[in-house]
Amino acid sequence: MPLKEPDASDPMTRHGVVFETADDGAMREMALCFVEEFSREGMGRERLLELFATKDYAGPHLAYRTLGEAAITEIIDECLLRWGPAGPRTTDLDEKGRTQLPLA
Repeated sequence: MPLKEPDASDPMTRHGVVFETADDGAMREMALCFVEEFSREGMGRERLLELFATKDYAGPHLAYRTLGEAAITEIIDECLLRWGPAGPRTTDLDEKGRTQLPLA
């Protein structure tokens, strides 16, 4: 909890902005970014589709609801074709599933 309320004149305060678009291109681009990021983390096709279908992941699920399962599957396949199948993870996970970075 912040010590005081955010100051509207503070240039470092985050502000959410909504942009209306005439087509679904921005949503497709957002979905592609999610797929690329998570596939590079080692997620395969089925796990990626599950991620988009899960309501707990607000951004991916918004794309899933907006574009539909067929479009999301197409985006996943396109991304995996471009970048190749998910490789093995290069980091270890602890017992809670968090990434553990090597100590220097």
